[in-house]
Amino acid sequence: LSQGIGEFIYLLIFEGVTRWAVCAPGLNTEKLKKDLYDECEPVVSTEIIFISSVLHHELGLVENVLSPLTRFNHSDLEDDEVRRNDECMDHMSHALLAQSSPQYLEDDMLRIGLLETLGGSANLTNDLGTQHHQAALKHRLKLPDYWGGKQLRSMPPVIPLVRSLCCYAGGLGASLLLVCTKPSPRDPSLSLLWSLPPGALVCGEYAILAAARLVSTHLESRPTDFAGDKRHAHLALMIPSILHSAFRLRCGVLAFASYKSSMEETQSNDTLGNFIARKCPELTPVLSTCDRTALMIIERLTRLGMRDVSIKVQSGCRRWLTDLLNKKH
Repeated sequence: LSQGIGEFIYLLIFEGVTRWAVCAPGLNTEKLKKDLYDECEPVVSTEIIFISSVLHHELGLVENVLSPLTRFNHSDLEDDEVRRNDECMDHMSHALLAQSSPQYLEDDMLRIGLLETLGGSANLTNDLGTQHHQAALKHRLKLPDYWGGKQLRSMPPVIPLVRSLCCYAGGLGASLLLVCTKPSPRDPSLSLLWSLPPGALVCGEYAILAAARLVSTHLESRPTDFAGDKRHAHLALMIPSILHSAFRLRCGVLAFASYKSSMEETQSNDTLGNFIARKCPELTPVLSTCDRTALMIIERLTRLGMRDVSIKVQSGCRRWLTDLLNKKH
């Protein structure tokens, strides 16, 4: 009983602090790093703090996203990134499912604050956010080759960051799919034992939008700011991984809504969309952000003369992209 009361109090505090954090965005990540970690040995970089927080401090995941590229043929690199992303999403989903109770308020708030600096203000007409967000995105794209004790000559330092963002967003979707569609025949359904981690939905929304913004900013700036750096072409190879993660997050959220719908008495003609609008309005921003993420990337590629059919994605993701474009036109 005492544990249940403690978790209830935790959630109340978390909700209040979350509302404050979302209403007063603008975490200064560099100042945070200086205040908390500047006396650490060895030196801890802001990017390591960011990546570790997003990945819930899963050491195996952190090492995976930081590992350098091993091939230099663009087609192979793109396939390698997709395979890596699939592995990371699966790992992340099981890490989230292992957290059957709230962990630490400080970690949750740090994760939301960090992700907001890149993926916040999703309701703005400008896809890239406020001037604050745009400045943060460009800063990440221009980081030096050397940070956190690692020298990343084979890829720009923003690549591990994008990998971690895709991993978290897609992993959250994968965990929802596992909970809502694949109960174990031997054990009670995970849905009876597991609850959605506090702030997970807003973190998933921020993460996938941040990944898309980084690539979109890169595509728009490339003719000028990055003209002399061919390594940044590798960032564009992350596009299939971003789209797969957005699709996985979207599928997970829809499965979660469908499961909740099945637990309630609904009218026979009630669609899932109507149920979400009435009973789960917190899911609507996440679904909208997934769609917006895909359209943002496709629009940037179209301006560069590429067609969406040239993006190599899996069949389910392809159907989703096709439906999005048909609805838009």
